[in-house]
Amino acid sequence: MDWDKKNEIAEMRQKIDQLDQSLAQILKERVEAARAIGKLKGKHQVLDPIREQEVIDRTVKICSGLDPKGIEAVMKEVISLCRAVQKRPTVACLGPEGSFSQQAAYACLGRSIDLEYLEDIEGIFSAVDRKSTLFGIVPVENSIEGVVYSTLDAFSSSSLDLSISMEIMLPINHVLASKSSTLSQITEVRSHPQALAQCKGWLSMNLPQCPRKTTASTSAAAMEAAKDQRLAAVCTLLAAEINGLNVLAKDIQDHPHNTTRFWLISKGQNPTKPLKGMNKASILFTVAHKPGSLFYALEPVKDAGLNMMFIQSRPLTSNPFEYLFFVDIELDPQGEKALEALKEMEKRCFSFRILGIYPSFKSR
Repeated sequence: MDWDKKNEIAEMRQKIDQLDQSLAQILKERVEAARAIGKLKGKHQVLDPIREQEVIDRTVKICSGLDPKGIEAVMKEVISLCRAVQKRPTVACLGPEGSFSQQAAYACLGRSIDLEYLEDIEGIFSAVDRKSTLFGIVPVENSIEGVVYSTLDAFSSSSLDLSISMEIMLPINHVLASKSSTLSQITEVRSHPQALAQCKGWLSMNLPQCPRKTTASTSAAAMEAAKDQRLAAVCTLLAAEINGLNVLAKDIQDHPHNTTRFWLISKGQNPTKPLKGMNKASILFTVAHKPGSLFYALEPVKDAGLNMMFIQSRPLTSNPFEYLFFVDIELDPQGEKALEALKEMEKRCFSFRILGIYPSFKSR
């Protein structure tokens, strides 16, 4: 490299250093502005997903020509940092560290949060209900495996002021990770039964001779693989990084569009009526045990021209062979039709509870 180019590079690096100083100063000023807003809010909710998404979308538009996924990631962490100076969120999620639930928590709130890892969904609901954590993140439905019934069952017996604050659609991307550096060194593959099933084709093609052993979670598999270089784990990229594993292959799931939707739950944080930007409502209800009662209850939704996106029944434990119903409804832009439909629907149900009126986002 000639002398002139070295000087030019040095000058550009000096300019980058100056820009970094400016960025740091602006970031400090943004944090202080957020702190001032937090004082004005007092004890009001710290999460405003609609406002936060507006900020991200506006910044992506301003930065046209740059990678929108990268800009979104940067702004999400800036917002997370600023939210934390108002009140640093505590979030209960399924563990161990490195789980898809942890990824979902980051997708909702960024990384300026404190995580509490729990063994089951009931424990997450309990942590939020007794206010040992501000939020909980729970899986609801996987596009391949179907409904997570334990989440619905936990909601059916939860406190009435516990609700859904937002929903995130998280792509489920599995990696094969190990302390070894090549596939030829692997003698056994471990993971959660669902993860092994979702990667069955890839494993059969690339590691046909390796036995597969189930673990309690993909994170547990990564922890076990970290102790024995002959083992490989089907896990998240995050779990591989946390446990110091080599990623031998990425995106090994057989279905490229494998997605899980998660609910961020909280206590007393959710609006009680549709607001601009909210696009889903989840409802729990029961109807009289007689012909036509379910159709009669849902008729206001049809009459309002609203899309019913999900319906699931669960046994009503107090009355054998009678059922609770869970329904997700897509709201109209202003929420006015939905509000009227929900009011009419409540009149037609034996019991009726709005679990949440909230925004739904797709994680990129």
